[in-house]
Parts: sequence; structure tokens; C-alpha cells
Amino acid sequence: MEKLNHVDYSTWNLKEIVEYVTNDDSQVSFSSYARTYIEKIDKPRTAKNYTLALKHLERYMGTCELMFQSLTENSLNEWINTMVRDGKKRAKEMYPVCIRHIWQNAMKELNVPEQGIVRIKYNPWERITIPQSDETVKQAKSPNAMRTFFSCPIPTKPFAIEMLFVDDIHLVTKIKKNMKNSLMNLYDKILLRKRALVETVNDELKNVCHIEHTRHRSVDNFAVNLLAALIAYNMLPKKPEMNIEIIDKSKLIA
Repeated sequence: MEKLNHVDYSTWNLKEIVEYVTNDDSQVSFSSYARTYIEKIDKPRTAKNYTLALKHLERYMGTCELMFQSLTENSLNEWINTMVRDGKKRAKEMYPVCIRHIWQNAMKELNVPEQGIVRIKYNPWERITIPQSDETVKQAKSPNAMRTFFSCPIPTKPFAIEMLFVDDIHLVTKIKKNMKNSLMNLYDKILLRKRALVETVNDELKNVCHIEHTRHRSVDNFAVNLLAALIAYNMLPKKPEMNIEIIDKSKLIA
């Protein structure tokens, strides 16, 4: 009852009084609160980032039951500096931001100053500087380079097209009125009349197999995503197809 002598409990109900008396302010579990908070997050990707941040901090501290009182300013700074030394390009900013956000929400929920309930007595994040993540190296071509590429003239002379054809580079395009007739594979000529089929394949690759992804962090990830999408497409039970049979693909038409 000594705790009640320091607060005004005249407006409290019985449940609030019992909760105030039985709560142990000296030990509040950060890990338990963080897991409960993460379960309430609707977005799976965001919840995964918060979970990774919590697990990384628990591994560093050597326990799966972190207490608010054990997470001091020095221990959190050492944790962040460890990620900087290890070369964590994004985690050094993302993980501390997640932990700080959980801490701030815990102070809003667990502390009730008007009732004298202050279970989290300090906020170490007020004096902690979170480093910024490293900028991603842009590997995409510049707009000027793309304009130069697409402004290159298409070879229309017969000898140039034949040289490309020998090297297995086929110019798949309809004959324009200012172009002479050229060599074309029979299969490619048929595909020119099947644009809807080609667009259907592209749509399945992008929306079903998720081959289109713009946030690759390395060339290896790009290659893995590309190959996985192509394999997934080949495993589809139903795929767009043309009911044709080409006896000899080496036959050419003028």
C-alpha cells in the first residue's frame, strides 16, 4: 500500500488500483512487448523488418528476454557501432529505427503520468545518433545513354541484315514501305501476327512469376530472381501456346 500513498487514486476503479499495486516497475520486458507490437502490424514486410531487428538485438545482447532497464544508451550505441563495423549497409539504419519506434510506442502505452504510472523512466534514443544507410549504387543506364541506343538506325541494307542473320541475330519487324524484303525465320514471321500471345506471356512473367523487380541489391540477386521466374513459368500447368508445327525451321522465306 506504500505505492498508493504517492498517487491520487480517488478516481480509479478497483481494476486500475490492483494493476498499479501488482505491477513491478523495476522489470519490464522489452522483448515481450516488442513481439506483441509486431503481431499487430498488418503489413508482412514491415513486420518482418521489425522481427529481424529484434532478433539481431537479442543475439547481440545474448538473451531472448530483453528488459527495458538493460537497454542503456551505451549498450545501444555499441550495438549500432557493431553493425557499422560489420558493413551492414541498410541494417545499421533500419534496425535502430525499428527498435526506437517500438520503444516510443511502449512509453505511450505503458506510462500513464496522470495516474503516477511511469514504468519506463527514460528514453535513451534521445541522445543516440542513428547512422544513415549507404546509398545504393545505381547500375541502370542513364537517360542519355538510352536515347543514344534507341536512336541508332535499324540496318536496312540486305548485306547488313544477312550478316546479323548468320550470327543468329534476327531482325523481327514488319516490312515498312521504305524497306526492302529481307530474310526472316518462319517462326518469327508467324509470331509477328501473334502479338496478343506475346503480350500474354509477358503478363504472366511479370504478374504471376514476378520476373519484374526493381529493388535488386546485387547482380547475383538479379540473376537468381530471373532464373527462378523462368523456372516457375516452365512449371505452370497451362501456358499460352500456338497450335503450329514447323517441319524444318531452317527454311527461310523472302
